[in-house]
Amino acid sequence: RHTLTQQKDSFIEKLLSGRHHVTRDKQGRIFLDRDSELFRIILNFLRNPLTIPIPKDLSESEALLKEAEFYGIKFLPFPLVFCIGGFDGVEYLNSMELLDISQQCWRMCTPMSTKKAYFGSAVLNNFLYVFGGNNYDYKALFETEVYDRLRDVWYVSSNLNIPRRNNCGVTSNGRIYCIGGYDGSSIIPNVEAYDHRMKAWVEVAPLNTPRSSAMCVAFDNKIYVIGGTNGERLNSIEVYEEKMNKWEQFPYALLEARSSRAAFNYLNQIYVVGGIDNEHNILDSVEQYQPFNKRWQFLNGVPEKKMNFGAATLSDSYIITGGENGEVLNSCHFF
Repeated sequence: RHTLTQQKDSFIEKLLSGRHHVTRDKQGRIFLDRDSELFRIILNFLRNPLTIPIPKDLSESEALLKEAEFYGIKFLPFPLVFCIGGFDGVEYLNSMELLDISQQCWRMCTPMSTKKAYFGSAVLNNFLYVFGGNNYDYKALFETEVYDRLRDVWYVSSNLNIPRRNNCGVTSNGRIYCIGGYDGSSIIPNVEAYDHRMKAWVEVAPLNTPRSSAMCVAFDNKIYVIGGTNGERLNSIEVYEEKMNKWEQFPYALLEARSSRAAFNYLNQIYVVGGIDNEHNILDSVEQYQPFNKRWQFLNGVPEKKMNFGAATLSDSYIITGGENGEVLNSCHFF
């Protein structure tokens, strides 16, 4: 019983604690119509939680992560933050680092197969997708690579229909969206969605305004594309209604036009951090959108001006790392 109930608030812990009602047979046994082999792997992990299971192939990895999600079992006690690829001032990178929150340090993971920067990324079904970008000849790429965190391996997935760099990526309602960017000759409005069941990228409605180096965030069952550039930096915002497959102009623009920055949804509010403006000033400003009063407001800025950095939300904070402000940075800040 201790083995099965050690992860609080998991489906199994709720089941055995009586908080989740379930029918038992005459012998008091509980029957779950699930995969017994995958449950055996999860049970062995609960017996020895310091040993993370290593699936034998991609199919088992996908099935195991899905099964663990059903049971509410976490193979790691903290959220994962990855820093992927980029440019170090001399060469393009394919390396990836994982933030070890418990030890407060970064650890190297298996690198991508291709060195690249200025790509889009998003997480779907516990797999990390990296798509588009560019490498040494500044050529826009259409390749997609996917990281399997249980096996610590990358594999190749379906190509984008349109090569692009400086595109943004976001996950919404079971699909990944690749939005805007630069195709090597022009800034584009094109948007593609990756459907895991079809294992393919499909084109959806384009943006009303072509945008490169924009920000995107999933919020209130919609996708918000914020700022970016179409030759000049923008403060306008477009919102995508997935059921209608339609982009509409958002009536509340940013206070400051910017591109090459980060945006995220935290505690049901949208935050926009850093970037570069039309006067080529690198920014440290932070804007917050409050849905209840429908306005943007400035908050205290970040400790250093930066653009082209990574950002991620954790349970009670957010993190920004890397970037540039005349030189390439390796700094990391929590808020």
